[in-house]
Amino acid sequence: MERRNERNAQSNKTNYYMGDNLARTLDNPDKHRMLRNRQNQLAMLKARKAAERKERIIRGIVAGAAGAVVICFCVMLLSTISRNNQLTRQVNSLEYQIEELRVLNDSKEYDIDASVDLEYVIQVATQELGMVRSSSSQIITYETQNSEYVQQLAEIPTE
Repeated sequence: MERRNERNAQSNKTNYYMGDNLARTLDNPDKHRMLRNRQNQLAMLKARKAAERKERIIRGIVAGAAGAVVICFCVMLLSTISRNNQLTRQVNSLEYQIEELRVLNDSKEYDIDASVDLEYVIQVATQELGMVRSSSSQIITYETQNSEYVQQLAEIPTE
């Protein structure tokens, strides 16, 4: 019997322990409910923190992508401005070259006009080629509103 009492005493001792922890007795249902509510609250808090962490990560990714897009647009804008400035410099250079060539052309034209002796041309035309200078009676004046260009569309009146 002693043995039996020892076994019962040992079994009574081990019945109160589960996994090295004291087994809880459910004497008070409100206490058990409060414990479950607390565990639910902790689980909800962890889930909320995890959701906030995910949201922060997503916001960071979106902000990084937006920043990258803004940087790309800034680089493209600066590139376009640089290209525009380069083309403007080229246009200015070409306009300067055109003006230099225009001045050179005017100078050459003046030299050509100065080299032609009109008296010599008249002399060759009348003496060697047999041309006759027109008299004032052969000259007919004609008035028009367009002073730059006259095109004969009809016979000139004899009066």
